[in-house]
Amino acid sequence: MVWKNPFADFIFKAELDINQIQGTSNVYSDKGLVPRHVDLTEKHVFVFDLIDRAKSLHYCFERLHDLAELYHAVRAEFNASIEQQTKDAPEREAFEISDEVIARRELLLREAIALVAFAYHEMSAIVTLLQIWFKPRIFEPLPSSDLEYLIGARNKLLVHPVQSSKIKDSDSGFTVGVILHAHVIGANEWVPLIRNHYLAELAAKGVHLNDQAGEQANRQLIRDRNKRVERLTLIEKLQLKAFNIPEPDPLASANELAGLLSQHFLPEVSRICRTKII
Repeated sequence: MVWKNPFADFIFKAELDINQIQGTSNVYSDKGLVPRHVDLTEKHVFVFDLIDRAKSLHYCFERLHDLAELYHAVRAEFNASIEQQTKDAPEREAFEISDEVIARRELLLREAIALVAFAYHEMSAIVTLLQIWFKPRIFEPLPSSDLEYLIGARNKLLVHPVQSSKIKDSDSGFTVGVILHAHVIGANEWVPLIRNHYLAELAAKGVHLNDQAGEQANRQLIRDRNKRVERLTLIEKLQLKAFNIPEPDPLASANELAGLLSQHFLPEVSRICRTKII
């Protein structure tokens, strides 16, 4: 599979538009132009900010792609070491891996956690900024889309956590694919004793859900834009803690966001950058 960064096309075309901005030296000799100059400058600053955020996300996903390649190399060293030790002692059940290889693996995962969390925040921020910019609000993630779910998970579990509700797990897993996707939500593992307590509490309140129904209910709750985390009911909090909360898909969300930027914001970038005061 050939790797292509989701934000590459948008950034390339937006920078072509930025090159069309012309100077406004007349503003210093004609004070009547100042209000229009200030208004246009503020729009330029907004455009630059959004493009800069897209560039940061571009770097973020490039690095996550690199980390996946590096992780494959580290895993190959793990496997080679185990294979050699098995060859030397076929009956062996415990294996020794060098501290240096283990440390490199840990650094890769720690960096991935930081980058994925950053991506969640920046993608959510771009959507929020452009929802305000466009009136009526045409810049919206598609209903039931990956981006909509990512924003909901970011808002409810990363930015506004409530101790009595579900909070992210500090010891979560990861998925290795085109990118190294660290599971920053980490809500798919439990201590059986604790989960059974949550399920018993739900049952006592008349709520009986199997794992599939519980996960689906959590998806809907995460997507609900009108449900603020501090207003969750006790049953909703127990539900979030008792059932799986699927990890968002950052790469699919990035592709959706890049498509929205190209479709809706790129024409605005072109219009603003070609606007002249006179």
